[in-house]
Amino acid sequence: MDHDSAPRVSYDHNSQRALPYNPAYVPPNPYVIYNKNSRRSDDEFVEDCNESMDSLLAGLFSAVTTALIIETYKELKPESELRTEQLLGALLERLGNNSAPARVQDIPPIPFTPPHHAMVTNITFFLSLTVSLLAALSALLVKQWTRKVYGGLRTIGSPRRLAREHYVRMRGMGDWNMAGIIAAVPIMLHVSLLLFFTGLVYWLSSLNKSLFFSILFVISIGFGLYCIAAIIPSMRPDAPFRWPVSAAIVWITNGIKKALQSTSDPATESGSNSPKQPKMTDFSILCTQLRRKEMFDEDMQGIAHDSVDLEIMSKIVKDLETKDGIEGAIDAFRQAFINKLRLDKQLITLILHKAAQAALACQVQRDDGYYQINPSMVDRLIMVLEFFQVALQRLDFDATGRPAVLEPMLELSTLSLKRAINAQSLEEIVLSGHLVVLLECRLRRYTHLNDAIEVLHALRDTGPSPKNWGDRGLHRDDTETLRVWRDDEVKWYQRLVLPYLAVLPRLVRLRYEDRTADVFAEAEGSLTAIATTIRNLLAVSKVKNGHSNTNWTELRDSFVETWMASSHCPTAFLDWMKTVMLHTGISGEVAQSGALSVNYVC
Repeated sequence: MDHDSAPRVSYDHNSQRALPYNPAYVPPNPYVIYNKNSRRSDDEFVEDCNESMDSLLAGLFSAVTTALIIETYKELKPESELRTEQLLGALLERLGNNSAPARVQDIPPIPFTPPHHAMVTNITFFLSLTVSLLAALSALLVKQWTRKVYGGLRTIGSPRRLAREHYVRMRGMGDWNMAGIIAAVPIMLHVSLLLFFTGLVYWLSSLNKSLFFSILFVISIGFGLYCIAAIIPSMRPDAPFRWPVSAAIVWITNGIKKALQSTSDPATESGSNSPKQPKMTDFSILCTQLRRKEMFDEDMQGIAHDSVDLEIMSKIVKDLETKDGIEGAIDAFRQAFINKLRLDKQLITLILHKAAQAALACQVQRDDGYYQINPSMVDRLIMVLEFFQVALQRLDFDATGRPAVLEPMLELSTLSLKRAINAQSLEEIVLSGHLVVLLECRLRRYTHLNDAIEVLHALRDTGPSPKNWGDRGLHRDDTETLRVWRDDEVKWYQRLVLPYLAVLPRLVRLRYEDRTADVFAEAEGSLTAIATTIRNLLAVSKVKNGHSNTNWTELRDSFVETWMASSHCPTAFLDWMKTVMLHTGISGEVAQSGALSVNYVC
């Protein structure tokens, strides 16, 4: 398939001029979002915990067990009547022999051994009573622990400090398996009931067989229903019979299924059939220097530098119910990528998908069929595009394994680029243009060079205008109305256009690395226009501010990297690349063996 015919996002150039992004835009505070979500889940947790602990009825059950123990423990010691009979018998025996009466202390008691059924019955009853009382004590402790964990949180005024304190406390609950402890308290009562029924049945077996079989029949039916209700959820996920016992059975069953599946399918165990997860690289990255107001005041200070902050952002991204207002959390991960902080691969994949969803929600389809960026969501889109600009440089993953993320982002970035050119927003042009090139290189999507020329002309037309503009071959009718840029503005412009200029040679190489010299010759006019415009953009900054080529260090490094990886490219591309590099003071050399090298001429 000819990639030049790949569908492009349509845009109505005759539409009303768009407005640039708002540098003062502040996205929803991610800490506020986290606190809102956690408050809802906390209220549910505390309510469920209190209801579970209050409904144990351990005290009532302990009273019933105690009443039976009063009757059964008597069988563990000899009855006083037996001792009286023994003493009377000894007295009569002495009188019959005309012997002097013996002292009571001299008559040894008859050895006593409690019956076996009495031992078993009392052991189970006493164990049942002990476990039930421990369950009551545990319920009391759980309620106290819960109050201490959540106590004082709502008195914290700063959203960030509140979120961090809440997360640290919740992490402690997770580390000590507080949820497991809470789930174990009702199970203790279940165990107590099982011990009680065991002792009851054993006790009745020694009293009356008819009563024993009647009670055993009823208890067996109840126990059978209990086991069935516990097992059903492992076979029917929609079953409502769920409590800690059934959850444990489901967990064990799933573990056995996974173990059997991995044994029968080694490919699944090794992960050879699973899609490749993106991994982080240590390469340097180029970012668009947007003029943006500091976000969230003190709440954002230190963000992406602290593992607690990143974990909080991860919670927001992982929350399936949180779809709107997550650009603040996404921007935190952008800063984490810039600072080379290591993240879990699965988390990175989730962040990419959540960011793509947030970006795609910013476009709408008009009645005439054209797509456009929702004017009220431009600032939100810009923040997400900033994230993808950094992510595509920091992450290394198989582009063909992520079409659900990269393909729609390419179309949306192209639409954003057209909107930025229409709005004459310099920062947006660089950001969107750079992102379009990065995506096209990742997807190996060939593009028309006229698109790159259009972006370069937009950078030229919205950039600084020195008095000798015409001497540089750049002619504009409204030269007299153009304001003169300050030195600091020119320096900012010089840094701003770096990302787009740095990746342009990669795009040209991608288009022509597998083409013949004839195809390259057909685009000679476009390539010459690109090289000339790059030269003019560099010259504008130097003439205006007197800067030398050393100010383009990152640009030169990027050009050299592209040059050294182009040994397989046609000679026509190498000649074009040498011309472009020469504008930054680099001379490309091609040895007879085909090896490439560079020489810094200034």
